[in-house]
Amino acid sequence: MVKQYSLVSLLYHLLALVASSPDSARHLEYVLKGQEINFLPSIPGKPDLVGWIHDGIDVVWFDLQMGKDVFPPYEDRITLNQESARLIIKDATYEDSGNYDLKLMINGQHHRLKYRIEVIDKVDQPHISCVLTSPNRVLLICSTDSKHPDLLEFKWSSDGKEHPGPNWQINVRGKHDDRLYRCEVSNPLTKETANFTAGDCFLEPFEKTKKRIRRSPCNTPDVSQDLKYVLKGQEINLKPPIPEKPDLIIWFYHDGRGVVLFDDKGELHFPSYEDRIILNHSTAELTINNATYEDSGNYTLSWNINNEECRLKYPVEVIDKVDQPHISCVLTSPNRVLLVCSTESKHPDLLEFKWSSDGKEHAGPNLQINVRGKHDDRVYRCDVSNPLTKETANFTAGDCFLEPFKKTKKRIRRSPCNTPDVSQDLKYVLKGQEINLKPPIPEKPDLIIWFYHDGRGVVLFDDKGELNFPSYEDRIILNHSTAELTINNATYEDSGNYTLSWKINNEECRLKYPVEVIDKVTKPNISCEMVNLKQAFLECLTEGKSDPLLKFNWRSQGTEQTGPILKINLSDEQHVYHCDVSNPLTNETASFLAKDCFLNNKLNSTDWIYYVIVVCLVIGFIAGYLFRTKWQCSEPFEIIRAKCFETTEVASPSAAMEMKPLVTLSTNQTRKRNLGSERLKNIPAKDFEKRETTEVASPSAPKEMIPPVRRHTM
Repeated sequence: MVKQYSLVSLLYHLLALVASSPDSARHLEYVLKGQEINFLPSIPGKPDLVGWIHDGIDVVWFDLQMGKDVFPPYEDRITLNQESARLIIKDATYEDSGNYDLKLMINGQHHRLKYRIEVIDKVDQPHISCVLTSPNRVLLICSTDSKHPDLLEFKWSSDGKEHPGPNWQINVRGKHDDRLYRCEVSNPLTKETANFTAGDCFLEPFEKTKKRIRRSPCNTPDVSQDLKYVLKGQEINLKPPIPEKPDLIIWFYHDGRGVVLFDDKGELHFPSYEDRIILNHSTAELTINNATYEDSGNYTLSWNINNEECRLKYPVEVIDKVDQPHISCVLTSPNRVLLVCSTESKHPDLLEFKWSSDGKEHAGPNLQINVRGKHDDRVYRCDVSNPLTKETANFTAGDCFLEPFKKTKKRIRRSPCNTPDVSQDLKYVLKGQEINLKPPIPEKPDLIIWFYHDGRGVVLFDDKGELNFPSYEDRIILNHSTAELTINNATYEDSGNYTLSWKINNEECRLKYPVEVIDKVTKPNISCEMVNLKQAFLECLTEGKSDPLLKFNWRSQGTEQTGPILKINLSDEQHVYHCDVSNPLTNETASFLAKDCFLNNKLNSTDWIYYVIVVCLVIGFIAGYLFRTKWQCSEPFEIIRAKCFETTEVASPSAAMEMKPLVTLSTNQTRKRNLGSERLKNIPAKDFEKRETTEVASPSAPKEMIPPVRRHTM
């Protein structure tokens, strides 16, 4: 049957993977030892499958077809209602404490309810002791036995006043002081009370009263001692100030892990301390041999004397001794050096550095000094210490000028970072090419981290290997010896601030590299815009995504001018103008001949063609008009005028000489002009007076404006 229900349990878990519902939150409930644990779940229907589990161990399973099965040690202590899933556990024990899970299957739907139970004892009758701290001042101490002291709450009251906690410091008027002090002790389920008369503090103990009047073994409960440092491999010795032999001793390590327990049943050692500890049962002194780094932490001693509980805390830090330091010399200028004192340590934050020379002292690992040359025999001493040990190294100033590794055993090298957090100059890179960042690192680093702007990672290298971050996985090459970084196929998105963080011998350094990815300059184009026949503007244009970085420079006849626009004189048509366009990485050049301004304006605009046509028409009109009126005028004036004015928008000669012509002659208008004579022959002269007309320019029109034109509509 047990095997069958193991299959039921397995089936339930498989179904839970495909049919889910929200789990309930786990709420803590307290139950008194010896009473019953009663689970009353609220479920939405009659379950087909019920399973109760305590801390991962089956309690009872029920299935409609296979029946019910109860697992040890609950056979005779539980009652299960199969329709409501209600569970009752009788005669609760401390071992029944823990997490309970109810698993249900209702109409194929998975449900889960969670419970947390804590079985506790009821509060015992408290007892009150009195500790004389001065002739008229006493400390009242309320205490009781409990398996769950952390759940106890203490409250004092007297004459309407209340005071929380197990202890209360009061003034006493003498042995006739009849004020009554009440101590109430409670846990989440029960409560007990004891009373004490202030004057009883002055009665002879054990004779006139059963109340024990003595000095407490712990003046202030839960006291933390100063941090204790211990060298790795040596012993940890914790000696608490206990005046009497305790009835109970418990040493705890940080996070509640046990070290040793001593009570009336004997001594119990917890794992990892079995062969390394010595406990004095009379004083609670604890010795741990062969200390390791893992032994660091907060140790708590809890002990009882005559049912009074006391507690002390001991923070312990296991550290290594200081290694012999070494001194390096960094030449920062011909006569100035930086002395760097360093050593290896598991606890670098505990190290203290101090330089001394000629009676002067300087704190810190670095010392900037002036050096008189290779014969400078001044000795500089570096002391490195932690809370337990100290080591010293000496350095002669003149050794900075000796050949490294040959004439001296002292290692003379340049520091991996002269100034921390240094920013390099802005680096420009062409789109599609590689970004190469080569930091000045003289030694192989222990740790390399390259960051991109906004803290985005690029690559990390440490003793576990190399890790490339997304978008750089197939594009980067990292040199583990020099930290040189190469990013192939640069994109505009690769622009930003790159930060390199590295370590050499526990010395951390940092460098910043601002990078800008840009495109190369395209071939510029020069256009010419004439102001008049003598002056023009040249404009140099190019395309680019990094327009703010573009620089324009004009060159001609030994003179230069910056900017994209240049004003020129057209008097010398053979002058050549060169436009240079550059960005920080590339440049391009274009040239322009001054006389091309005229050609460009002719080729690029039909205005000049119309300008010539209009001038010719006007001259022809004037000549024909004079000839016909004086020598051959046989037709009416209106007909001659109609023939001569069969054009559209005409500019006067004087206006055409000073500005660009604005005349446009369409193809249809030209065709009308050619056919005008034939059409006029068939129209009576008197009909011309009826035609719609517009203004006609006279020869005397001002030169500054374009004359209005009179048009005859055919």
